[in-house]
Amino acid sequence: MSAVRTAPRARRRLLDRAGAGGMVLATNALCHKSTAAFPFTATSPVKPQSQRLDRNRAQILIPSFTFKANNPPQENRVIRTPWHRLAYFGFQSLLQRLAGRRQGRRAMRTRLRRLNDFTLGPVAAEICEPRQMLSAAITAVSPNSAASGSSGTTVNIMGSGFQNVMGVEFGSTPAASFQVLSSSAISAVAPAEAAGTVDIIIQSMSGSSQPTPADQFSFTASPPTVTGVGPSSGSTAGGQTISITGTNLTNVTAVLFGGTNAGSFMAQGTSIMVMAPAHAAGTVDVTVVTSAGTSAVDPLHDQYTYGSTAATVSSVSPSMGAPTGGTSVTIQGTGFSGVTGVTFGGTTAASFVVNSSTSITAVSPAHMSGSVDVQVVTAGGTSAAGPSDQFVYTAPISPPVISGLTTTSGPTAGNTSVTISGSNFQNVTAVYFGSQQAT
Repeated sequence: MSAVRTAPRARRRLLDRAGAGGMVLATNALCHKSTAAFPFTATSPVKPQSQRLDRNRAQILIPSFTFKANNPPQENRVIRTPWHRLAYFGFQSLLQRLAGRRQGRRAMRTRLRRLNDFTLGPVAAEICEPRQMLSAAITAVSPNSAASGSSGTTVNIMGSGFQNVMGVEFGSTPAASFQVLSSSAISAVAPAEAAGTVDIIIQSMSGSSQPTPADQFSFTASPPTVTGVGPSSGSTAGGQTISITGTNLTNVTAVLFGGTNAGSFMAQGTSIMVMAPAHAAGTVDVTVVTSAGTSAVDPLHDQYTYGSTAATVSSVSPSMGAPTGGTSVTIQGTGFSGVTGVTFGGTTAASFVVNSSTSITAVSPAHMSGSVDVQVVTAGGTSAAGPSDQFVYTAPISPPVISGLTTTSGPTAGNTSVTISGSNFQNVTAVYFGSQQAT
């Protein structure tokens, strides 16, 4: 590379600034400045030449040199002024120091060292690092986790290069919103995302931030919740089918009744059908265990009561009624304490009143025609179904109509056989002659 010649005025100005050993370069606002010193080696195929002009003057002819930094700067740094120009003026200063002058009767003669290689001393220079638009880099995020499936968690992102930010992404999902607080801080609202760990990426005009362990954010699965248990009581012997409702009821690994594992269960996302295990009498919390954790205890919604014995039904009266419901039925039996419900074929009674531990009055609900079991639900469980608790829903029956008698008179002593003709003579329970019941 050939030396670059400059105008005399510019050369003098640069030499003045350089002094004896080098020069300090001016930089502009596009550069980061850092001062460093580098030795240079100048190599030329032609030795420097001198030509005597007169007794007081000599002209030094400097050939083209190639200059190489012995300890070059980092590759990502750039010297704003070419190395050869910097070394050229440093080399001129060196030659002036090397040239010996002898005063006397003979003309001044410049003595030069006849060397092809010249190693210059350290030349001071300001190194210019281009003020490029650096890509964003994340050093920390806080908090670094949130519940999956719901947005709204505010995340503070720390780092550098947060200029001209165009977007913030959690994995491949854009943040719900974000605000650039400074070149080193961003506040972003995490989006709803499935469970897992993702990298937070800053999108800027200079490019995307590179994924690192420092930018990772975890979306954790939410633990289950129990919002209802029904029925909420049963026998200490267990075996009753219980319906549990709630949220996040997926990946269920266990259902516990006061710490006792249920024998079997079937999870359906928002509900679980489970068989209550045997347990001592008392009230327990029903909790659900999933891969995301265990449901929190909620006495208002998750409790189940084990009773000592279940109620029994010995009779119902009347034992039939209209499908439209509304029939007042007296239920006789035992264990009618802590009654929580009365059902007619699985349909809850319109209302009921516990008269005593052996008697209940209930109003039948509407139901399709047919025979059903009337059952009583207590803390000890539900009464077993049997013939003594059946109630028949029958279609409406019109009252009987008499159209004629085979004889219309007889002795006061009675015992006269009379044939009655008419309609709707089903389920006849009695025949009266006046106020006297026929025999």
